[in-house]
Amino acid sequence: MNNRIVIFLRNNIEKFDKTINEISRKAPFEVEYILYDTLTTEKYINLLKKTSQTQVYFCIDPVFYQTVEKKLTTYLKSIYELPFRNFIFIHSENRFMQKDSFTLGNSLYFYFSNKLNIEHQVNYFIIFQIQLFQKAVISKRLSAYISDSFKEVVYSEILVKKNKEIEHLYKELEEKNKIDYLTNLYNRKALYSFLENERKRTLRGLWRLYHSSQCYTKQQFPKSIMNYTNQPCGDFADHFGIYSILMIDIDNFKFVNDTYGHIAGDHVLRTLGDLIIHQNVFRDNDIAGRFGGEEFIIILPETNAHNALIPATRLLEKFRNIAFSDNKGGTFFVSLSIGISEYNPEDKADDDIILRADKALYHAKDHGKSKVVVYENVFAVKNDM
Repeated sequence: MNNRIVIFLRNNIEKFDKTINEISRKAPFEVEYILYDTLTTEKYINLLKKTSQTQVYFCIDPVFYQTVEKKLTTYLKSIYELPFRNFIFIHSENRFMQKDSFTLGNSLYFYFSNKLNIEHQVNYFIIFQIQLFQKAVISKRLSAYISDSFKEVVYSEILVKKNKEIEHLYKELEEKNKIDYLTNLYNRKALYSFLENERKRTLRGLWRLYHSSQCYTKQQFPKSIMNYTNQPCGDFADHFGIYSILMIDIDNFKFVNDTYGHIAGDHVLRTLGDLIIHQNVFRDNDIAGRFGGEEFIIILPETNAHNALIPATRLLEKFRNIAFSDNKGGTFFVSLSIGISEYNPEDKADDDIILRADKALYHAKDHGKSKVVVYENVFAVKNDM
């Protein structure tokens, strides 16, 4: 079976039998010449289902088409997904087109006339129909290309959007994985990451300072610096190329849990977390985290141990003045012990500064608790830890 088919519906065009039969004999495509009622038989249902919509055309008298249009289009829609538009209207009068329209294939109208030579008409129609088939193929390819291109654009846009959503969710998940759920502070893993970043940043600052030969005078700085309200304590050396950490421990926390219950203990932990984050105890760029259990670490960038005493003492005083409620309607108070140490360029690991702060912390506990101890004030810097 030829995969290109032209079906002439014989109704009202019987007078062109000879021409259509000659087209059927000479055409390089399949020609069916049938009555309309035959079209709905099983033979033609199967034939149409096996033929692509772009490869089949119906030649029909326009007057007859008006009488069967609704039924015919419904029938064809049951076979093809898209609306069927491949109709060629056969006319015996040339009132719908210009004289040479059929020879150029510019319209889906074709003019048959008994006044013209049959052979010429047959050749004209075959050329006309071949052009239609070629246009249909090109149109299909173009539509497919546009469709595929549009899909690529759409899929690309969707992909970009989805990637952004995934990236956002991933960042959100990554951020949540850094947070201690009880206190809303950073967890231990995140703290080590921040400590490593701060150590590298400080080393880079020291390297730049060491290799810089440029000297600045007061006249070289903008006047706005002179009016800066939150003036830091100390001079340049107290802040550049240095950072400190606070190691914080809740005093007698086991006693709190054993006496007032773990719910009360959790409330104490949450209250400390809220105090650290929201009560203007620390600067915005200070980094706070729960190191484990009832221990906390605060990283204070560009701050030496002496200046770190200021927020540490502020935290200590605010926290020990908070009244906690027990399950019997009474109140109790909790204190903190805090150890401080500052960065030493000779440190080989992040744990070095933590160990010094921890040693200062336990010195505070061993000497009465509820106090702040600076490692560098108590222990010789060169002392072997």
